[in-house]
Amino acid sequence: MPPSNVTGFQTKCIKQFLYLFNFVQVVCAVCLCALCLYIHFGVRLDTYGGDKLCFVIYGSVAMSVLMCVTGFVGCYATRSEHVNLLGVFFAILTGLMLTVLSIGVAVAANRNRLVYTAQSTLSTMVQEYHNKDKSSTDNELVDWIQTKFQCCGLNGPDDWKLPPHSCYCHFCNDKLTIDVHSNGCLPVVSRDTNLYVRLLYSSLFAIGFTQLLGLVYSMKLLRHFRKQRSRRNIHCVYSAEPECNYANNNCSGKLLTTTL
Repeated sequence: MPPSNVTGFQTKCIKQFLYLFNFVQVVCAVCLCALCLYIHFGVRLDTYGGDKLCFVIYGSVAMSVLMCVTGFVGCYATRSEHVNLLGVFFAILTGLMLTVLSIGVAVAANRNRLVYTAQSTLSTMVQEYHNKDKSSTDNELVDWIQTKFQCCGLNGPDDWKLPPHSCYCHFCNDKLTIDVHSNGCLPVVSRDTNLYVRLLYSSLFAIGFTQLLGLVYSMKLLRHFRKQRSRRNIHCVYSAEPECNYANNNCSGKLLTTTL
Protein backbone atom coordinates (compact mmCIF):
# COMPACT_ATOMS: atom_id res chain seq x y z
CA MET A 1 0.00 0.00 0.00
CA PRO A 2 1.44 3.45 -0.92
CA PRO A 3 2.44 5.77 1.90
CA SER A 4 -0.16 8.27 3.09
CA ASN A 5 -0.18 11.71 1.49
CA VAL A 6 -1.85 13.25 4.52
CA THR A 7 0.53 15.27 6.68
CA GLY A 8 -0.22 17.83 9.33
CA PHE A 9 -2.93 17.93 11.96
CA GLN A 10 -5.19 20.29 9.99
CA THR A 11 -5.18 18.08 6.88
CA LYS A 12 -5.91 14.98 8.93
CA CYS A 13 -8.89 16.80 10.44
CA ILE A 14 -10.10 17.69 6.93
CA LYS A 15 -9.86 14.04 5.92
CA GLN A 16 -11.88 12.95 8.94
CA PHE A 17 -14.42 15.69 8.23
CA LEU A 18 -14.90 14.38 4.69
CA TYR A 19 -15.62 10.92 6.12
CA LEU A 20 -18.27 12.50 8.35
CA PHE A 21 -19.62 14.63 5.49
CA ASN A 22 -20.13 11.64 3.21
CA PHE A 23 -21.88 9.75 6.00
CA VAL A 24 -24.18 12.74 6.63
CA GLN A 25 -24.83 13.03 2.90
CA VAL A 26 -25.99 9.41 2.73
CA VAL A 27 -28.25 9.95 5.77
CA CYS A 28 -29.71 13.12 4.19
CA ALA A 29 -30.31 11.26 0.94
CA VAL A 30 -32.20 8.51 2.76
CA CYS A 31 -34.29 11.08 4.67
CA LEU A 32 -35.11 13.02 1.48
CA CYS A 33 -36.09 9.82 -0.30
CA ALA A 34 -38.28 8.80 2.67
CA LEU A 35 -40.01 12.20 2.63
CA CYS A 36 -40.73 11.95 -1.10
CA LEU A 37 -42.02 8.40 -0.77
CA TYR A 38 -44.31 9.46 2.08
CA ILE A 39 -45.64 12.34 -0.01
CA HIS A 40 -46.29 9.88 -2.84
CA PHE A 41 -47.77 6.97 -0.88
CA GLY A 42 -48.82 8.55 2.43
CA VAL A 43 -50.64 11.72 1.34
CA ARG A 44 -50.66 11.16 -2.44
CA LEU A 45 -49.91 14.83 -2.93
CA ASP A 46 -48.33 14.27 -6.33
CA THR A 47 -51.64 12.96 -7.74
CA TYR A 48 -53.39 16.31 -7.30
CA GLY A 49 -50.47 18.69 -6.86
CA GLY A 50 -49.72 19.12 -10.56
CA ASP A 51 -46.98 18.03 -12.96
CA LYS A 52 -44.39 20.39 -11.46
CA LEU A 53 -44.72 18.87 -8.03
CA CYS A 54 -44.49 15.38 -9.54
CA PHE A 55 -41.25 16.40 -11.26
CA VAL A 56 -39.82 17.73 -7.99
CA ILE A 57 -40.74 14.56 -6.06
CA TYR A 58 -39.43 12.08 -8.63
CA GLY A 59 -36.38 14.24 -9.30
CA SER A 60 -35.61 14.35 -5.56
CA VAL A 61 -35.78 10.55 -5.37
CA ALA A 62 -33.34 10.27 -8.29
CA MET A 63 -30.99 12.78 -6.65
CA SER A 64 -31.18 10.83 -3.38
CA VAL A 65 -29.91 7.71 -5.14
CA LEU A 66 -27.11 9.68 -6.80
CA MET A 67 -26.18 11.27 -3.46
CA CYS A 68 -25.83 7.83 -1.86
CA VAL A 69 -23.56 6.66 -4.67
CA THR A 70 -21.53 9.88 -4.46
CA GLY A 71 -21.17 9.46 -0.70
CA PHE A 72 -19.68 5.98 -1.07
CA VAL A 73 -17.36 7.20 -3.85
CA GLY A 74 -16.23 10.09 -1.64
CA CYS A 75 -15.49 7.77 1.28
CA TYR A 76 -13.44 5.42 -0.89
CA ALA A 77 -11.56 8.29 -2.58
CA THR A 78 -10.73 9.87 0.78
CA ARG A 79 -9.61 6.59 2.36
CA SER A 80 -7.49 5.47 -0.59
CA GLU A 81 -6.22 9.03 -1.20
CA HIS A 82 -6.92 8.55 -4.90
CA VAL A 83 -6.40 11.96 -6.49
CA ASN A 84 -8.27 11.29 -9.76
CA LEU A 85 -11.24 9.67 -8.01
CA LEU A 86 -11.41 12.55 -5.56
CA GLY A 87 -11.50 14.90 -8.55
CA VAL A 88 -14.43 12.94 -10.01
CA PHE A 89 -16.16 13.13 -6.62
CA PHE A 90 -15.62 16.90 -6.55
CA ALA A 91 -17.09 17.32 -10.05
CA ILE A 92 -20.17 15.18 -9.33
CA LEU A 93 -20.73 16.93 -6.00
CA THR A 94 -20.56 20.32 -7.73
CA GLY A 95 -23.24 19.29 -10.22
CA LEU A 96 -25.40 17.83 -7.45
CA MET A 97 -25.14 20.98 -5.34
CA LEU A 98 -26.13 23.26 -8.23
CA THR A 99 -29.06 21.01 -9.14
CA VAL A 100 -30.30 20.69 -5.54
CA LEU A 101 -30.13 24.44 -4.90
CA SER A 102 -31.76 25.25 -8.26
CA ILE A 103 -34.71 22.94 -7.57
CA GLY A 104 -34.99 24.29 -4.03
CA VAL A 105 -35.14 27.89 -5.30
CA ALA A 106 -37.71 26.94 -7.95
CA VAL A 107 -39.94 25.17 -5.39
CA ALA A 108 -39.70 28.05 -2.91
CA ALA A 109 -40.48 30.64 -5.60
CA ASN A 110 -43.50 28.66 -6.85
CA ARG A 111 -44.83 27.59 -3.44
CA ASN A 112 -48.09 29.55 -3.70
CA ARG A 113 -48.64 28.35 -7.25
CA LEU A 114 -48.22 24.73 -6.19
CA VAL A 115 -50.76 25.20 -3.39
CA TYR A 116 -53.19 26.86 -5.81
CA THR A 117 -52.77 23.98 -8.27
CA ALA A 118 -53.68 21.45 -5.56
CA GLN A 119 -56.71 23.53 -4.58
CA SER A 120 -58.00 23.94 -8.13
CA THR A 121 -57.45 20.25 -8.94
CA LEU A 122 -59.44 19.20 -5.87
CA SER A 123 -62.20 21.69 -6.71
CA THR A 124 -62.53 20.28 -10.23
CA MET A 125 -62.63 16.69 -8.98
CA VAL A 126 -65.36 17.49 -6.41
CA GLN A 127 -67.48 19.37 -8.95
CA GLU A 128 -67.30 16.50 -11.44
CA TYR A 129 -67.67 13.73 -8.87
CA HIS A 130 -71.25 12.77 -9.73
CA ASN A 131 -70.59 13.04 -13.48
CA LYS A 132 -68.01 10.28 -13.43
CA ASP A 133 -68.04 6.60 -12.68
CA LYS A 134 -67.51 5.72 -9.03
CA SER A 135 -64.48 3.61 -9.90
CA SER A 136 -62.71 6.46 -11.76
CA THR A 137 -59.33 7.59 -10.53
CA ASP A 138 -60.52 11.09 -9.60
CA ASN A 139 -63.50 9.84 -7.62
CA GLU A 140 -61.37 7.27 -5.84
CA LEU A 141 -58.94 10.04 -4.89
CA VAL A 142 -61.74 12.28 -3.57
CA ASP A 143 -63.07 9.43 -1.45
CA TRP A 144 -59.57 8.70 -0.19
CA ILE A 145 -59.00 12.36 0.79
CA GLN A 146 -62.35 12.63 2.57
CA THR A 147 -61.77 9.39 4.45
CA LYS A 148 -58.15 10.04 5.43
CA PHE A 149 -58.58 13.66 6.51
CA GLN A 150 -62.12 13.18 7.86
CA CYS A 151 -63.52 16.02 5.78
CA CYS A 152 -66.42 16.49 3.37
CA GLY A 153 -66.63 18.60 0.22
CA LEU A 154 -64.52 21.67 -0.37
CA ASN A 155 -65.77 23.81 2.51
CA GLY A 156 -68.23 21.41 4.13
CA PRO A 157 -71.02 18.91 3.42
CA ASP A 158 -73.19 21.68 1.89
CA ASP A 159 -71.04 21.42 -1.25
CA TRP A 160 -72.78 18.10 -2.00
CA LYS A 161 -76.38 17.59 -3.01
CA LEU A 162 -75.95 14.01 -1.86
CA PRO A 163 -72.77 13.44 0.17
CA PRO A 164 -70.84 10.32 -0.91
CA HIS A 165 -70.21 7.50 1.52
CA SER A 166 -66.71 8.79 2.26
CA CYS A 167 -68.25 11.87 3.92
CA TYR A 168 -69.81 9.78 6.68
CA CYS A 169 -68.03 9.07 9.89
CA HIS A 170 -68.86 5.48 10.67
CA PHE A 171 -66.65 5.31 13.74
CA CYS A 172 -65.89 8.64 15.39
CA ASN A 173 -65.09 9.53 18.98
CA ASP A 174 -64.81 5.82 19.84
CA LYS A 175 -68.42 5.07 18.92
CA LEU A 176 -70.41 4.03 15.88
CA THR A 177 -72.16 6.93 14.17
CA ILE A 178 -73.66 7.93 10.84
CA ASP A 179 -72.63 11.58 11.16
CA VAL A 180 -71.24 13.56 8.26
CA HIS A 181 -67.84 15.21 8.60
CA SER A 182 -68.41 18.92 9.15
CA ASN A 183 -64.98 20.12 8.05
CA GLY A 184 -64.21 20.94 4.43
CA CYS A 185 -61.28 19.31 2.61
CA LEU A 186 -59.96 22.46 0.94
CA PRO A 187 -58.36 23.98 4.08
CA VAL A 188 -56.82 20.62 5.01
CA VAL A 189 -55.39 20.04 1.53
CA SER A 190 -54.07 23.61 1.39
CA ARG A 191 -52.41 23.24 4.79
CA ASP A 192 -50.80 19.89 3.96
CA THR A 193 -49.63 21.00 0.52
CA ASN A 194 -48.05 24.11 2.00
CA LEU A 195 -46.43 22.04 4.78
CA TYR A 196 -44.87 19.42 2.51
CA VAL A 197 -43.74 21.97 -0.06
CA ARG A 198 -41.98 23.85 2.75
CA LEU A 199 -40.38 20.63 3.96
CA LEU A 200 -39.18 19.84 0.44
CA TYR A 201 -37.44 23.11 -0.30
CA SER A 202 -36.09 23.43 3.26
CA SER A 203 -34.54 19.94 2.93
CA LEU A 204 -33.10 20.80 -0.48
CA PHE A 205 -31.56 24.04 0.84
CA ALA A 206 -30.06 22.26 3.86
CA ILE A 207 -28.57 19.53 1.66
CA GLY A 208 -27.26 22.06 -0.88
CA PHE A 209 -25.43 24.19 1.71
CA THR A 210 -24.03 21.06 3.35
CA GLN A 211 -22.68 19.99 -0.04
CA LEU A 212 -21.12 23.43 -0.47
CA LEU A 213 -19.21 22.87 2.77
CA GLY A 214 -18.14 19.45 1.52
CA LEU A 215 -16.89 21.00 -1.73
CA VAL A 216 -14.68 23.47 0.15
CA TYR A 217 -12.99 20.77 2.23
CA SER A 218 -12.68 18.28 -0.63
CA MET A 219 -10.96 21.01 -2.68
CA LYS A 220 -8.51 21.62 0.16
CA LEU A 221 -7.74 17.90 0.47
CA LEU A 222 -7.42 17.53 -3.31
CA ARG A 223 -4.93 20.40 -3.48
CA HIS A 224 -2.96 18.87 -0.62
CA PHE A 225 -2.81 15.46 -2.37
CA ARG A 226 -1.63 17.03 -5.64
CA LYS A 227 0.99 19.09 -3.86
CA GLN A 228 2.29 16.05 -2.01
CA ARG A 229 2.39 14.02 -5.24
CA SER A 230 4.39 16.75 -6.97
CA ARG A 231 6.85 16.83 -4.11
CA ARG A 232 7.27 13.03 -4.20
CA ASN A 233 7.84 13.07 -7.96
CA ILE A 234 10.43 15.83 -7.69
CA HIS A 235 12.11 13.95 -4.84
CA CYS A 236 12.25 10.76 -6.94
CA VAL A 237 13.85 12.65 -9.84
CA TYR A 238 16.46 14.67 -8.00
CA SER A 239 17.43 12.08 -5.42
CA ALA A 240 18.27 9.66 -8.29
CA GLU A 241 16.32 6.85 -6.64
CA PRO A 242 16.42 3.62 -8.69
CA GLU A 243 12.66 3.14 -8.95
CA CYS A 244 9.66 5.44 -9.11
CA ASN A 245 5.96 5.21 -9.91
CA TYR A 246 4.12 8.46 -10.52
CA ALA A 247 0.68 6.87 -10.37
CA ASN A 248 0.99 5.66 -6.77
CA ASN A 249 3.34 8.42 -5.58
CA ASN A 250 5.89 5.86 -4.39
CA CYS A 251 8.97 4.26 -5.84
CA SER A 252 8.34 1.13 -7.92
CA GLY A 253 9.68 1.60 -11.45
CA LYS A 254 12.98 2.57 -13.16
CA LEU A 255 13.74 6.24 -13.67
CA LEU A 256 16.56 8.03 -15.48
CA THR A 257 19.12 9.51 -13.14
CA THR A 258 19.23 13.30 -13.13
CA THR A 259 22.45 15.04 -12.19
CA LEU A 260 22.37 18.50 -10.67
